Amino acid sequence: MKIPFTNSDQLTRRLLSNYLMFSLLSIVTLAVSMLVIMQASQAPSSGPGLLARLAETANRLKQDAADNQGAEQQKIIEELSHDSELKFCGVLNGDGVYSAHSIPSLRGRKGVIRISADAIPGVIEYVSYLREDQKGPKEYWLPLRKDDKVFGILQARVEADQSSQLTQMVNQHFATAVTVPVILLLLGSLRLRVVVQTCASIEEQLAGIAHSDSDGSLTLQSVEESSSAAAGWNRLVNKLEHGQVLKNLETRLNEVLASVRTQKYEQVLKNMSDGVAVTDSSGVVTFANFAFALLLDSDEKSIANHPLMDFIPNAVSENIENYNLQCQEMSRPAVIELHRSHDLADGVLRLARMPFTADDTDTPLQLWSLRDISQLKLIEHTRDQFVDTATHELRTPLSNIKICAEALAMDDELEEEIQKAYLNTISSEASRLGRFVDEFLNISRMEAGSLQLNRHPTHIERLIHEALEKTRAQMDQKRIELHVHLPVKLPELNLDKDKISAALVNLLGNAGKYTPDGGKVSLNVELANSEIRIQIEDSGIGISPEELGKVFNKFFRSDDQRVRDIVGTGLGLSFAQEVARLHGGSISVRSEVNQGSRFTMTLPIA
Repeated sequence: MKIPFTNSDQLTRRLLSNYLMFSLLSIVTLAVSMLVIMQASQAPSSGPGLLARLAETANRLKQDAADNQGAEQQKIIEELSHDSELKFCGVLNGDGVYSAHSIPSLRGRKGVIRISADAIPGVIEYVSYLREDQKGPKEYWLPLRKDDKVFGILQARVEADQSSQLTQMVNQHFATAVTVPVILLLLGSLRLRVVVQTCASIEEQLAGIAHSDSDGSLTLQSVEESSSAAAGWNRLVNKLEHGQVLKNLETRLNEVLASVRTQKYEQVLKNMSDGVAVTDSSGVVTFANFAFALLLDSDEKSIANHPLMDFIPNAVSENIENYNLQCQEMSRPAVIELHRSHDLADGVLRLARMPFTADDTDTPLQLWSLRDISQLKLIEHTRDQFVDTATHELRTPLSNIKICAEALAMDDELEEEIQKAYLNTISSEASRLGRFVDEFLNISRMEAGSLQLNRHPTHIERLIHEALEKTRAQMDQKRIELHVHLPVKLPELNLDKDKISAALVNLLGNAGKYTPDGGKVSLNVELANSEIRIQIEDSGIGISPEELGKVFNKFFRSDDQRVRDIVGTGLGLSFAQEVARLHGGSISVRSEVNQGSRFTMTLPIA
């Protein structure tokens, strides 16, 4: 805001007129005072230079008090007493004691103060005549003040009947006494004009501020430093200009910081693993991060400024009708799962929408989040399969045990062979339940990371034969040819016998389980360098290439209907692989559909 300066002369004329009026009154008062002094000066005991000498002495005393703490008082009084017109002179301090006196014997004695407390410094305050006819000796009392405080009184007694030449001095210098004040008044007027113009300029600018818009910026001007007020005003203007610069800098800095924060948040959104996008009220994408575009098989540049619906059908094929139905009402939140195909392994996306309104606009917008939940859906599917399998694994042996137990309880006359058969069935089914519980507990320990090994020296050949014996009944039941090839001598290994045996039983059991009746299963052991390889090969139904990398996943079950028809938990291979890993070894697999599979367990010898 630019403030005009147009009416400063009005204030100048007003102040000058008041100044001149009071100045004329001062001149008249001075003239009258001089006439009165002339009349009063006809009285006796007013020597021609006495008053001037008293005033000069008073000034010297004040100067001495300021510079020397009154050390030269006695010397100054002695110099004044040399005047033949004075009978004596001295200085009374604030306690009424003579601190200096022309008569040495009176110094330090108590005196009488005949002067008011508010005496004017440098002016004769009190005159006393020692005779009633006022023609005898008289005394002059002159107050001495330092820092606006009376610190003493100059007392002087004059001899009587001394003639005075004051009247002649006044008559001689009357014209000078009148001319000099007039000249000083004129010079003061010129000086005052400069000061008043400065004050008028400041007043005018302040008036402009009072009538200006409170929200507008101020532009003030400096003035000539003719007074301390003008200097203060200029300092205020400089600070205001400096403050305006700082304010502009702060505004610019805030804009930059806001831009940096916006860019920072945008970078965070762009680098999120979940897809994030924003669409306007018409469904056109205004922002999409890399993950969002990638999950929709596109890129950020291609998806920007295009309707989101153009990309959804290209990325998914299942549930698209449900998507269209839920997304018609754009003012409501929505969450939907989109399947890339009927196979969960191909991918499942969870798309969520949340309406919102930006802070700087009332336009409705849509915030979209897109997440790949394929693994979660696979885990849920596998869990459901496991529950189904576990239910079957528990129900079947329990049912067999119940049937056999009821038969034994109801008929006491059963033949011994039949009773043994029932008891064998109960024992077999109980062992089956025990193995299932062991597998489940081992998997639980694996999940918790608490599966530990109890190593001790173990004969590998004996361990392999024990595992074969545990699965021989299964092989014989399906008339499977079992071939075993062992080296002449196998080393003794430091391992956990129970867990390695359980892993081999799982591998042999799977080979027998998924091999048709009359098939073949072989177990070969090889020694190579510092490791031992145990290969179990079957002529079973085999594993498809798509599922070959999943067979060691917990709860995995093949989609092959031939596999579905066979009871299993999907835990055996996962457990066997973990046991091999804990021993520093591994398990690998090779397989062809309808040709069979070969699993190889490798263990270090040392």
